[in-house]
Amino acid sequence: MSSKVVLIKGYAGVSKKITMGEFERINADHIVLIAALRRPQFSPEGFEDPSRIINFPKEVLAHWRLLNQEHFVIAEYANMLTDRGGENIKAVEGGSLEVEWFYDAIKAFHSNLKAKLVECSLVFKDNPCLQMIIEGQRYTLGEAIERLRPNPNLG
Repeated sequence: MSSKVVLIKGYAGVSKKITMGEFERINADHIVLIAALRRPQFSPEGFEDPSRIINFPKEVLAHWRLLNQEHFVIAEYANMLTDRGGENIKAVEGGSLEVEWFYDAIKAFHSNLKAKLVECSLVFKDNPCLQMIIEGQRYTLGEAIERLRPNPNLG
């Protein structure tokens, strides 16, 4: 039986509202942080502080891309996915998913597990009300959360 995984480009805490527990969701920005803390010698200059890494994960990923060290963060994601039992993951969220090669790697992992992927992105700039695009359709954040939330009858 295949599962559904919601991939959310951007971070607004949506994954917490559409999953039942922490084990069902992954914050992709935290994966970047974990990988950077494990290998501080490969972090960009000025990124010694963990709060800077978590606030600017795309810059860390760009630096690793320049060094051909993308495998650090991809391996870290694979470890997290394995630890949580890949099929149990229901949502992945983070600003780091806006980095195409990282997003593509995460999509590949879940596709390999035969998951149905629901691709979403947060829209911060177009409207004073936060919106989300779900598979090409634009919704307000509240509508999007209702649409993505599992049916309460499904346990």
